[in-house]
Amino acid sequence: MSEAGSLVTTDWLEAHLDDPAVRVVETTWYLPTDGRSGRAEYESGHIQGAAYWDIDGIADPDDPRPHMAPPPAQFAAQMGELGIGESTRVVVYDRVGMMTVGRAWWMLRYFGHDSVSILDGGFDKWSAEGRSTETGPAAARAATDAFAAKPRAERISDLDTIVASLGGARLQILDARAPGRFAGTEPEPRPGCRSGHIPGSMNLPYNRLVNPETGEIRRPDEIRALFAEAGIDTGRPVTTTCGSGVTASLLAFGLHLIGQDDVAVYDGSWSEWGMLRYFGHDSVSILDGGFDKWSAEGRSTETGPAAARAATDAFAAKPRAERISDLDTIVASLGGARLQILDARAPGRFAGTEPEPRPGCRSGHIPGSMNLPYNRLVNPETGEIRPPDEIRALFAEAGIDASRPVTTTCGSGVTASLLAFGLHLIGQDDVAVYDGSWSEWGMRDDTPVET
Repeated sequence: MSEAGSLVTTDWLEAHLDDPAVRVVETTWYLPTDGRSGRAEYESGHIQGAAYWDIDGIADPDDPRPHMAPPPAQFAAQMGELGIGESTRVVVYDRVGMMTVGRAWWMLRYFGHDSVSILDGGFDKWSAEGRSTETGPAAARAATDAFAAKPRAERISDLDTIVASLGGARLQILDARAPGRFAGTEPEPRPGCRSGHIPGSMNLPYNRLVNPETGEIRRPDEIRALFAEAGIDTGRPVTTTCGSGVTASLLAFGLHLIGQDDVAVYDGSWSEWGMLRYFGHDSVSILDGGFDKWSAEGRSTETGPAAARAATDAFAAKPRAERISDLDTIVASLGGARLQILDARAPGRFAGTEPEPRPGCRSGHIPGSMNLPYNRLVNPETGEIRPPDEIRALFAEAGIDASRPVTTTCGSGVTASLLAFGLHLIGQDDVAVYDGSWSEWGMRDDTPVET
């Protein structure tokens, strides 16, 4: 068999289609909101002899996150079912503009199998050239030898690693999602998932690696320029992320093509990160309009103490250090590059022209902080939270750069939390609440105050 590189042409594949050492695999998969089936499209017509790689099926069945990498024994068994053994050259392709093909490429390499190539141009190029196809389910094919799954820990990243990096020198994190999803201006396809991106991450949509005219992967010099334009130093380690670890894998492939293999894929990606809150419970919502709207609409109410109700399972409290701030952090920031500190109190309390409600508490505000009274996020006529465009304008008017980290404060950490919620609604989750707030700062004699 002639040498196969990481990227093979349709000519090369056609010449090796009957080679027993080569296994062709289709990886087409769609987002939950697309309403399409990759398997159904595969069965409607695929490259002759190709098997189907089910991204949701070749995954850990016990993990609630979408298509997480499975245990090694399961992966090895599934590769055997696909006819892939230790000595097999695997060629993977898709029919969705290279969106999914990187996932199979990355998983095989993560589990120690480097003999894998991507078909340049995928099924679209193959079929446009009139090459052989067939329909129906894949025919069974035995591997010539057993597949040995040997996970490489350095090829995968997880939540703890990403969180730990936020407190020190940041990782180079590169997000493969579309610009709107990255910026938080477009909704996520998974219900309940926040908008925005991991603090400090950079953005390079995966499809920019593909030439839109030919459907083929761009040349190495073009790929190198795209990573540089995104702010990536390809001489340093990179962690790629996306919605659920699929298109992040194509960025890893692009880096591989230009000689950078010190790359990890954050497997949980935004489908994990976008679901998190301070004590680790992100399944929480605010009732818009609150009780006033509820009762004004004549909805059901009751009186008396709350009735006891058992939880269906135990609550696991997993504090997120990056979501909370303290006195020492605020004080340390005053001597160097200032934090963006946003105070939720009324203008008079912030300016020091109105007294504080707590006896003995000084008036004024933390030096360099800005002011946005929490109630400005609420429409006074309806009692409901304002729409995102109005919220974004309010933060800008207050002097906040919503693309940079923000620390919110107030009297005692209560209304500061509503500012954090407002920032969350416009896709900014790199926000910490100063829990002690003015009830701590204003009570001390050794903290500076501006009026």
